[in-house]
Amino acid sequence: MMKTAFRRIGYVVLFFVAAATARDAQAAREQPVAAPAANTVPSLDVVWGPDEFESFSAYLATIVPADYPNLAGPSAAIFQKLIDSVEQDALEDLTLSVQDRIMISGRMHIALATTLMKYGLAVGDGMDYTTEVVHLLGGILVASRQMVSLLDELLPQLDPNAADYQARMDGLRQARDGMAQELDGVLIALQDTEGYSNSDRLILCRYFVDNGPAIFAAITETAQDDVIATLEGMIQQELDGAIRDMLEEFVAEANAGE
Repeated sequence: MMKTAFRRIGYVVLFFVAAATARDAQAAREQPVAAPAANTVPSLDVVWGPDEFESFSAYLATIVPADYPNLAGPSAAIFQKLIDSVEQDALEDLTLSVQDRIMISGRMHIALATTLMKYGLAVGDGMDYTTEVVHLLGGILVASRQMVSLLDELLPQLDPNAADYQARMDGLRQARDGMAQELDGVLIALQDTEGYSNSDRLILCRYFVDNGPAIFAAITETAQDDVIATLEGMIQQELDGAIRDMLEEFVAEANAGE
């Protein structure tokens, strides 16, 4: 079940990024071509942005899975830097255009998703990286929450008379559909009591309740109903009191916002 969860959310996020950035294909073409990611661990002394996340993902391809940075070994500082850097201050920088910030967010999503799939495959091969997978899943939720605000900012700027207006609206719809599938993937992981320890599920649940509401508000009403139905079923079966309380809080707040 764990392999199903991480593969599902990994591919969903890649789809989500493609859908979200498709709306700004022209903006993407106007950006300078990025240099290939370096196959080295980014410096811990600099602020990590998309370049560093892409370099980190590329670096993983140069080492064996047993040597992946993780929170339990001598490379803990490297993985902790990744966790601490997911929320990008640049996405709040209003001196950058919303198109530029969407491109930054898109690159972050892709780098996180490819990194997640590498760690997930390692788990499938027997490596004990479930905590790292949980933080990567949570990191994608953080990135998605930031993307929601960018989509909200972009929407009023779209010109209904523009030739590409319908294509952009279709992209927004696909992005929101991708967000719904992303939440679904996280809920699958939260239910996997065999693949994840309770402590790992608590970490993921905290990411979910901290970042999920903004994503939940952005998806369609039908998708919201599906999420609530899934959560209500999970609450009935959840044995961990702390997780159950957080899920109940999420449902209560979601229902109050109707």
